[in-house]
Amino acid sequence: MNELNGKTALITGANRGIGLALARRFLAGGATCILVIRDAAKRDELAAAVGNPERVRIEVADIADAASIFALCERVGARFDRIDVLLNNAAIFMAEDRTMRADSLAPEVLRRTLDVNVIGTVMMCTSFAPLVPAGGRIINVSSTMGQLSDGLEPYATAYSLSKTALNAYTSSLAAALHAKKILVDSFHPGWVKTEMGGPGARIEPSAATETAYFLATREGGGTTGRFWFESKPIAW
Repeated sequence: MNELNGKTALITGANRGIGLALARRFLAGGATCILVIRDAAKRDELAAAVGNPERVRIEVADIADAASIFALCERVGARFDRIDVLLNNAAIFMAEDRTMRADSLAPEVLRRTLDVNVIGTVMMCTSFAPLVPAGGRIINVSSTMGQLSDGLEPYATAYSLSKTALNAYTSSLAAALHAKKILVDSFHPGWVKTEMGGPGARIEPSAATETAYFLATREGGGTTGRFWFESKPIAW
């Protein structure tokens, strides 16, 4: 299936886990993929993992650094006239945060988490939105750990807050870009078998890409600014 033939997708955090699975899924769909990683030493490993050298460009940038994102945007803009799908996957879940309760949350853990998971994504969207054409998509990888509708847990507060904020930003950005006919959504990939997901995770990374692919290829003009799981909007 080649629904993305002729389309260009930019995916952050693409060297492992969900990001790598997304790269493979979008390449299989026919897209040209710009894969953004933070560690230049991972470039060759990623290139070997995804293949398709004629449709892959690997870029190195730190999404927590404004200057790095600005330079990335300039490099990409000089080579590509548009980004049809901007897929913000890069995120962190700090080891300290996993067991740290809300009543003892360290400011530095919260600050670092928000810098990457929220502010980094905001900077990516702000920088690249001008390259997204009418009918384009911005897709943010979120989590039900930030789902207010069922209440938050007392631990992993920094990560949870970052995903709640990301969903709120997604809704606001969707409203801002509505007139340009750009669809903006976030989605929960499930509890995925990755380094971040941990040993109890149940979903293979490849299965976690289905909602993202649906959001990238569904008909334009539909519901936007929502939080999705298994290709359906859910409360957040």
